Amino acid sequence: MLEEAVGTYQRYVPAPRLDRHKRAVLGDVEAWFASEDSRELYSFVAICDALGLDAMHVRSGLGLWAGTHRGPELATEQLSYR
Repeated sequence: MLEEAVGTYQRYVPAPRLDRHKRAVLGDVEAWFASEDSRELYSFVAICDALGLDAMHVRSGLGLWAGTHRGPELATEQLSYR
């Protein structure tokens, strides 16, 4: 699940244009990354914990990556998960 979410994020953030569906999918992925919920089995935090990953570190890395790969449509948006 984490691999799919990161792959989707990396596919859509640098895209030159996003249709309504892709923008909604990206929004869902961003909300999942940003969530602090650790009670749900498939939450971002729970999955990071299960894999021994620091969720804040992963979020930081995604934010840094987005800062250098953001497509023109998303260039004015702040994609940060701190």
